[in-house]
Amino acid sequence: MSKKIKIIIAEDHALYRDGLKTMLKSQSDFDIIAEAENGSILIKLFEFHKPDIVLMDINMPILNGIEATKFITDHFNETKVIAITMNDERSSIMDMMDAGANGYVLKSEDKEEIIKAINSVMNGDDYYSKNVESSIINLIQSKKSTDDYKKTIYFNEKELKLINYLCEELNSDEIAKTMFLSKKTIDGLRLKIKNELNVRNSIGIVKYAIKNGLYKI
Repeated sequence: MSKKIKIIIAEDHALYRDGLKTMLKSQSDFDIIAEAENGSILIKLFEFHKPDIVLMDINMPILNGIEATKFITDHFNETKVIAITMNDERSSIMDMMDAGANGYVLKSEDKEEIIKAINSVMNGDDYYSKNVESSIINLIQSKKSTDDYKKTIYFNEKELKLINYLCEELNSDEIAKTMFLSKKTIDGLRLKIKNELNVRNSIGIVKYAIKNGLYKI
């Protein structure tokens, strides 16, 4: 039997939290191990639980989702964070990406999006629903000339191909097939690039590529 994906739900609205929990429990490979109504409680839970995934609301009391995500990615980098929120403001989306979130799904979208997001990030990919992806790209473009993000890093041909495929929204399996490499090799290359750029997720790579002319839209 395959190992279940351990999930913590961080959401301050009990009604939505209960509905999300019920929906996820219908998936045999998901295990809801804890719930938190704010970011402060969530962080305390990490002393007792080691989740694979946190489903994170942004607008929570005491400690919001952005601050909690920064703490998790700084101290528990094995855990993946997916924002599940009503907040579709571009600044909030980018703040969550910069904090290290691996996914972003709007509550207004089909619940199947959440299941897709969980499976994608557990496969090593980032996941952003279509409405969010367009907002991210538009925001990166609008800040291209004003954001102080330029620095010279030299990538080999293989790394440049991977960067371009990430910008084209291919996932790890698709990139591996296209480049005739194993998924493990692709994951290793992506980690190397993230470390060189000192970014937390693939959106950081995409930001760098667009702002430094490695990828043209």
